[in-house]
Amino acid sequence: MTQAKIAGYFKDEIADESEEDLHDLYVKDNKVESKMTFNRKYSLSLMCADFIEPLLMDNFTNIVVFLGLDEHKYVRASKQVMDLMKQEFKVLDSKKIYALYSPLIRGFNGFPKMSKSFTESSLSIQNTPFEIEHKIMNKKEDEMPLQLNVNYQLMKGLMDISEEKAKQVHSDYKNQNVGWIVDKEELLKRVIEIRDMWYE
Repeated sequence: MTQAKIAGYFKDEIADESEEDLHDLYVKDNKVESKMTFNRKYSLSLMCADFIEPLLMDNFTNIVVFLGLDEHKYVRASKQVMDLMKQEFKVLDSKKIYALYSPLIRGFNGFPKMSKSFTESSLSIQNTPFEIEHKIMNKKEDEMPLQLNVNYQLMKGLMDISEEKAKQVHSDYKNQNVGWIVDKEELLKRVIEIRDMWYE
């Protein structure tokens, strides 16, 4: 119903200016069409409807959406649509859409981010422990600067790393010694623990 309400305000220009930052990557692998087709506009308008729907109700004055940093244009599109709707839907006056953006975690196998669209780039609870081990322990991931290393980013996000531990990991990585293998094994153990908790 909300999508029907926003349809008259969802202009082509808004859609055309709402490509996510990694659009070319998805096009290259045939995950999405390169042009802003009807299918893509429909999908984007549904997302806008998701954001605007609570604000059409009297009991919500503001909403916060949580997205990856590369998807910031979706929020801008929703704000533009909502601004156009305000003359007809007075309930939207003074209401706001806010966003919190998560940083991109690099993907495995050279991908710029983890994405469910590219299974080889990311971890999933559906991965077997063997598949998780293959991704984390892969030597190929150790060929880039530490701050861009997917395993290091996961360590910082999933493990309680003290400043002292971070320095040790940095040294292990720089020297590519056995300590770095141990660091990755600790990460592997943590990821499998999280996976198993989900199934329990």
